[in-house]
Amino acid sequence: MTQYYAYKRFRLDRAPKNTRILITCFYVMISLAVAVGVINYKVRTHLTPSGTAAWYLGNEDATGVVDELLFPKTVHELLDVTHPHLFEQTLIVFVLCHFFGLTRVRDLWKRIVYVASFASVLLDVGSPWLVRFVSPGFASLHLFGTMLLSAMFLVLIGVPLYEMWIGFDKEESYDWVRP
Repeated sequence: MTQYYAYKRFRLDRAPKNTRILITCFYVMISLAVAVGVINYKVRTHLTPSGTAAWYLGNEDATGVVDELLFPKTVHELLDVTHPHLFEQTLIVFVLCHFFGLTRVRDLWKRIVYVASFASVLLDVGSPWLVRFVSPGFASLHLFGTMLLSAMFLVLIGVPLYEMWIGFDKEESYDWVRP
């Protein structure tokens, strides 16, 4: 992807059709992965702070009927999730931010999206530790981090897709293309 930065004035909306198809296929697969992740989180926590707290703290002390008996997450269980997620989400956000950097979005907004994207990864992988070992009140922070990460994926994927397939000038010359 860095080879695109070598071309003067290269943007995704000026990319050859084969490149746009390749990037679109990547976006489709990442979108499916994100959708499965959100569905998984919804099934586990019902996308609520109380459900999030129960997922990490357990519910064996709950009064009344519970759908599923949950036990507090151990350090080992949290590490088993945190370690791969930290690598995978960071790498995916890095790649998506590179593509986003090739859009017509103003530089200030690009920087804001970059920082918000990486901050959302930190919230997503860090807040379960806070919920489990500091306070169940951090469950709202985890829910916010998950929603922010999802929103960042929408921006990082949606804007480039729009520019590549809808919002581009079909008549514009591609002066960066080598003969």
